[in-house]
Amino acid sequence: MVPVIVVSGELTIAGWSVGAEELTGLPRREVEGKACWDVLRLRRADGKAICAAECAVHQRALAGTCAIESRALLRPDVAGGREVSVVTMPLDAGSSRMVAHVLIPAPAPGMDGEQAVALSPRQLEVLRHLEAGLATKEIAGELGLSPHTVRNHVQSILRALGVPTRARAINRARSLGLL
Repeated sequence: MVPVIVVSGELTIAGWSVGAEELTGLPRREVEGKACWDVLRLRRADGKAICAAECAVHQRALAGTCAIESRALLRPDVAGGREVSVVTMPLDAGSSRMVAHVLIPAPAPGMDGEQAVALSPRQLEVLRHLEAGLATKEIAGELGLSPHTVRNHVQSILRALGVPTRARAINRARSLGLL
């Protein structure tokens, strides 16, 4: 899931994707309606705040400037500052003026080419069943999980491996020595 945050013209969070929940650890119900700058707390590497009550990036996006990208530390005071790239763009929401922030997590530091992949024991189990050619329902039956849970594990595996399909996930896992 891609972390996407939709912000109103008044700088309040109007939408919070599942990817944003996963990246920040904050559920949608806790952030919607709150000031985006207070929730995200983006900072530059030198500690200077990017997010503020008067946000120039937000104002430019509302005026129609697309894809403003910057590197930032996400919630450094809470989570130690996960590095992300932020792509900001205007949204056409009828009469409402909105902005979308897409957060793209940076690769782990010290990784050159091959990004470290950390899969849980359950995700590795699901991955082995994918390699065996089992469908979602079959994996669910084998592991005593719901198909919905298996789909969530598969999506997490694809995201961790940085691939779009199950077949590519298997190939990538083999190349990394996970299978």
